[in-house]
Amino acid sequence: MSRRVVNLVALGAVVALTVCGAVVQAQPAHYTGEVLPRPQQVLGTWRFLPIAPESLEVQTASPAHGAIELAGRMLRDRVRPAATQTAAPRGAVGKVVIILGTFDDDIVEHADRRLGLRLRRLVLPPEGYAIRVREEAGATFIIAAGQGPRGAFYAAMTLWQNIGVDHGRLGVRCAEINDWPEWQRRFVSDYSPVPRVRS
Repeated sequence: MSRRVVNLVALGAVVALTVCGAVVQAQPAHYTGEVLPRPQQVLGTWRFLPIAPESLEVQTASPAHGAIELAGRMLRDRVRPAATQTAAPRGAVGKVVIILGTFDDDIVEHADRRLGLRLRRLVLPPEGYAIRVREEAGATFIIAAGQGPRGAFYAAMTLWQNIGVDHGRLGVRCAEINDWPEWQRRFVSDYSPVPRVRS
């Protein structure tokens, strides 16, 4: 009897996750124009780049670390549901190329040299990342590079938060950023001060 109950509960969980997943994918990208947690250093002003699914390209090293591959897929997938919620883009939408990887990946090193970014000179804490934006040959390049795969993943998640619909236009809000986690060890806490009782 208990095995049957466990199997039914497991089946119910699978069905619930499948239905919830379909609902989440059908929703437009939640976009607030905010990045949380706030980046440690924003080196310039934020700007909004209009994009269309066909104009966005995400490039990673080949082969890429699993976290970087996942982040690349998440960036591509973020655009699709939001695109269905917007009207056709007004005016020409230029190509936007996101180059995602670690500072040591060949694809990032090549972009660093070609675009004159000087990423190799950056001194960031472990798991830190940099985002740089450059225009070249009619395209906008967003280089999201990290100290290792975690840093690259965090860079991608900053961009992921900034892909959405603003005033009826799909785009990515970006700036040049240096960021790193305040704490390398993550934790969850429910802080509730307890009043002291004097005796």
